[in-house]
Amino acid sequence: MQLPQPAPGFDQPVDMLLACHARILRQCDTLMRLAEHLGTKGKTAEARTAAQQVYRYFSTSGRYHHEDEEQGLFPALLACRPELAVAISELAHDHREMSHRWAQLEPSLLDIGSVFDTAAFSRDVLDFRTIYAAHIERENTEILPIARQALSAGQFEKLGQEMARRRGVNL
Repeated sequence: MQLPQPAPGFDQPVDMLLACHARILRQCDTLMRLAEHLGTKGKTAEARTAAQQVYRYFSTSGRYHHEDEEQGLFPALLACRPELAVAISELAHDHREMSHRWAQLEPSLLDIGSVFDTAAFSRDVLDFRTIYAAHIERENTEILPIARQALSAGQFEKLGQEMARRRGVNL
C-alpha cells in the first residue's frame, strides 16, 4: 500500500506552486460541474455548498497564488533571466484577465440564487476555466522548470518565506 505524499512545504516553493495549480484546476472543474448542475437541477443546497467552496478558495488561496508569482517568483526570475520579460509580462496580463473574469463570477457564487441566466453563467465559467488551464499549462511547462534551474537556494528560501508570510505562517 502506498501512502499519500505530503503536500509540499514552504521550503519547496516551486512544488507548492505546482500543487496549487492542480488545486486551481480542481476548483475550476467544480465550477464546471456547478454550472451544469444549475442548468439541470437548479439552485439546490448542493449547488450553494459548491459555490461557497469555490468562492472561498479563489478569494484566499487563489489570490495568494497570484501574489506569490507576481511579487515573488516573477521578480526573482527576471533578476536572473531577463530574457523571460515578455513571457512574464504575458503571464501577469493573464492574471489581470483572470481577476476580471473572477469579478464577473464572484457575485453569482456569493448568491447562487441570483443566477437567472444559467447559460451565461456557464459561458463565464468556461471562459474562466479556459484561461486558467492555458495559463497553468504555460507556467508548468515554460516557467517553473526554468525557475528550478535558475533560482538560487537563497532565492528559493526567500520565495518560500514570502509565501508563508502572505498566509500568516511563521517559519
